[in-house]
Amino acid sequence: MKRFVLIAVLLVAAAMSATPLRADLLTFDPLNQTVPLGTQASVTILFDTPIVGDFDLVVNWNPSILAFDSYVLGSLLGDPLLGEAIDGFALAAASLGVFEISLLLPAELSALQGAGPIDFFTITFDTIGVGTSPLTFSAPAGATFIPIGNEEGIQRDFSADTGSITVQSRDGQVPEPASLLLLTAGLAAMATRLRRRA
Repeated sequence: MKRFVLIAVLLVAAAMSATPLRADLLTFDPLNQTVPLGTQASVTILFDTPIVGDFDLVVNWNPSILAFDSYVLGSLLGDPLLGEAIDGFALAAASLGVFEISLLLPAELSALQGAGPIDFFTITFDTIGVGTSPLTFSAPAGATFIPIGNEEGIQRDFSADTGSITVQSRDGQVPEPASLLLLTAGLAAMATRLRRRA
């Protein structure tokens, strides 16, 4: 009997060690991107596990490189306009805080969200400076952690990625036709002047 119990305990321990535990992941999509100066860049905030009932998080960026343009909530926690969710946001120069709480039942959330990942929201930035802006997550004011709850509001354990948007100058691009015409006129004027001197 002792042997049977020992073998059972060893088999259970081996099965548990063979299946790695994975923390849920809060991430950006795309995680890293490069865009030209003067254009827009968008990034979607994703959570890679099924069934989320609420979130409250802050996205941070470098305000000398990126300027906030807009954000759009995902649809997988319900529609606030139909009374299925409550949402809100707080905007600062270098951060956007967004929260959403679903009012749907757990079975309705499960049917709506499927197997994941869940898109919380998409942010669009204007590019205003050259360089690389890190994109990071932080807890809302007064909180010590980023609250993300399951369908029953119980806090989920997760890890968070750090993303980036690199903005490059437009040097090396083909000049606009007006600029090319101005350059040609200047070169022609210089050539005419040099001929007159000779």
